[in-house]
Amino acid sequence: MKSQILQGDAIDIIKKILAESINCVVTSPPYYGLR
Repeated sequence: MKSQILQGDAIDIIKKILAESINCVVTSPPYYGLR
């Protein structure tokens, strides 16, 4: 399995990746009080 970290605009990046190739997505949204 090859690992890769992608950084950038999600709309642009999603056009470049293969379908069913993502196992994990890590984000840091500013939603601290909304859990």
